[in-house]
Amino acid sequence: MSENINILDHKTGRLDIQLLQSLLAVANSPTLSSAAESLKIPQPTMSLQIKRLEERAGCELFKPGRRGKPMRLSDVGERLVVHAKQILSAHNDAVMCMESVNVVGSVSIGIPALMSAAPIGNHLKRFKNIYQGTSLRVIFDSPDKLDKMLKNGEIDLRVVYQSTPGEGGEVLYNEDLKWVRDSANTLPDCDAIPIALPSEGHCLRNHILSYLEKSTAQWEETASLTCMSKIYDRVASGQAISAIPSSMLDRAVTPVSDKLGLPFIDPVQLVAYKSEQLQEDETKKILSSHVLEFVKYSKLSYLF
Repeated sequence: MSENINILDHKTGRLDIQLLQSLLAVANSPTLSSAAESLKIPQPTMSLQIKRLEERAGCELFKPGRRGKPMRLSDVGERLVVHAKQILSAHNDAVMCMESVNVVGSVSIGIPALMSAAPIGNHLKRFKNIYQGTSLRVIFDSPDKLDKMLKNGEIDLRVVYQSTPGEGGEVLYNEDLKWVRDSANTLPDCDAIPIALPSEGHCLRNHILSYLEKSTAQWEETASLTCMSKIYDRVASGQAISAIPSSMLDRAVTPVSDKLGLPFIDPVQLVAYKSEQLQEDETKKILSSHVLEFVKYSKLSYLF
């Protein structure tokens, strides 16, 4: 067994964690420069790291984008991304486990109901399992109610998707929105494209509509839904097309063809806000920082 491992090491060398982080960043970003910015490294360094990975793989991991579109993963690149997610997830959990030893206290975080099926919920469950000396309470509700709860000190943190962060907001990560339909291609042909959108009052709705209303595509809103899981189910069942966060993509849905004329949508940002009371409680302040950092770096393990 050890002989086989040595042979593999001799051929390819051990994979550096930073190389895998760069792979996932590029896979989830529209350009190399935005991928480099997300990891706070120079673009030439990012390009060099991807080149090193491709030299080890012996083939290209990305294909050039068409007509100004972002680069696409090759078949080998897609397979490597699956392993990279698993490796980075385990690595992040190990690092956080060591950092969690002296972290104590309790903190509450508000999340819009629209995001109840988004990956942040899984990130927070993992946080609870790793930071076992702490108490984390998660509340799902409407954005307006969560905003009031934060101002009244009823919750310590709230997170929300926004096009541009407001005063005091901390950007956790960028999230691409992808136009998708069901993979079985059962959506019937019709004069206007049936679109499922988030309900009134949600930032994602306004963000998506701002692009739809400028497009030349013929569309109509056929559903207004309160959470992304309901929108996803509507799409997966072949009843509508929608723009959903890239982190929610799986085999039940597939990106739509450019022929439909639906517009490219700029990414939104997941933004965190802290209550004034939180700033006065040092224990909560430290714990909340760990929560937000955990969400930031966990995102790298769940890129699509």
